[in-house]
Amino acid sequence: MKILHITYSDNYGGANIAATRIHKALISNNMNSHLLVIDKKKNLKNTIKYKYFINFISSRLRPYIEKLITLTFGYKEKASINILKSNVASFANKHNFDVINFHWINNEMISLNELPNFNGKLFWTLHDSWPIDYFYHYPNINFKIQNISNNLILKYMVNRKKKFLNKKNIGLICPSVWMKNYVIKNKIIKKKATKVIRNPINTNYWKPKILEKENKKIILFGSVNVSTDKRKGLDDFLLKLNNIRQKIPKFKLLIFGGGFVEKNKYNFEISNLGYLEPKRLLYFYNLSSVYIIASKQDNLPNTAIEAMACGTPVITVKNNGLNEIIDHKKNGYILNKFTDLELSNSIKWSFKSKNKSYIHKSIKKNFSELEISKQYIKFYKSLK
Repeated sequence: MKILHITYSDNYGGANIAATRIHKALISNNMNSHLLVIDKKKNLKNTIKYKYFINFISSRLRPYIEKLITLTFGYKEKASINILKSNVASFANKHNFDVINFHWINNEMISLNELPNFNGKLFWTLHDSWPIDYFYHYPNINFKIQNISNNLILKYMVNRKKKFLNKKNIGLICPSVWMKNYVIKNKIIKKKATKVIRNPINTNYWKPKILEKENKKIILFGSVNVSTDKRKGLDDFLLKLNNIRQKIPKFKLLIFGGGFVEKNKYNFEISNLGYLEPKRLLYFYNLSSVYIIASKQDNLPNTAIEAMACGTPVITVKNNGLNEIIDHKKNGYILNKFTDLELSNSIKWSFKSKNKSYIHKSIKKNFSELEISKQYIKFYKSLK
C-alpha cells in the first residue's frame, strides 16, 4: 500500500506536526508512507517538498485574500478559501498512490477545484473544522453566516466542498469524539465513513525527567500564535490569574509561542519564551507544575498530549477534545466554568499533584505510535 500524506509543513503548527507524526508512525510500522509538503524544514524519510510558481505568488497574495474575508464578513480569525491552483493532484496521480490522506492543506496549497481530481482512496484527517465548514478553521459562536446564496465567496466554497465530499468516496478521520460529533451535526456533508483515531506521540521521547525545581511553582501556557489567536483564551486567562494571584502559592508564568505579553500589565512574574524547539519544550514541560489550555474550542492539541506524556497535569475547560482523555483530578483537571474560583482550585490541586508516572502511562496507553498506525492501516483497508 503506497500512501501519500499531504500537509502544508513538516515542522510548523499543530495540524502539520500531527500529520508528520502519523507519517513517521506508519513508516515505523513498515508502511510505504510518503509526506508531501510545501514548507520543508526537516530531513525526514520519504518527505517531498512540492515546488510550484503559484506558491511564490500566493504567499504574497494570502494576506490580502484573508483581509478580503475580514472586510467582507467582519471575521477576524484565521480564514482560508483555497482558490489558487497548484497541480498537486496531477503530481500525486503521476506517482500512483493507493491512498491519499489530506491533512492541513491551507495557505492556498490546493484549490477546492482541484480536490475531485485526486485518484486512489481518499481520506481527510480533520485537525480542525475547515474541511467541512465555510472559510473558518473553528466555528465562532459570536459569528453567524447570514445568507449564503447572496455571497459569491461562500457559495463557491460550499458548492465545491459539497461536490468533493458528497460525490467522492472519502473517509474522514477525527482525532477526537468532539470533532466527530461536529461532523455528525454538519450541514455541508452527507453521512460519510468517519473514524476517531488519535494523533500519535513518541512516548520514548516525551517522558518525565528529573529536574532541579525552582523555588516557585511554574505555570506553563502556550501555542503557535498564543497572543494573536483569540480562540486560545490568553487574555481572559491572564486577567483571571491576576485576580487570583494572592489565593494560590507563589508562582511564575511561562508563555511560549508567537507574540509577546506585556509583563507590566500584571502583578505576577511572567517570562516570554518565544518559539521553542522540541528539546526546549521537553525541558519546560518537565520543569512546570501544570500546563493550562484555556481555548474556547479545541480538537486535541499536541502540546497538551506532550505535557501529559512528560507527567505534567493539564488544566482545560469543558467541551473540547481534551475532556475525553483527562481523568478529572488524576491526570488533569476539567473546569466546568472558567471562573476565578474554579481556576484557583484547579491550580492549587495541580501544585499538589505528584503522580507523574500515572499521567505518563495514561498517554502511553492511548497514543502509542504502533497502535495509532494500526488503526490508520485498518481504516485505509476498510474503505472500498
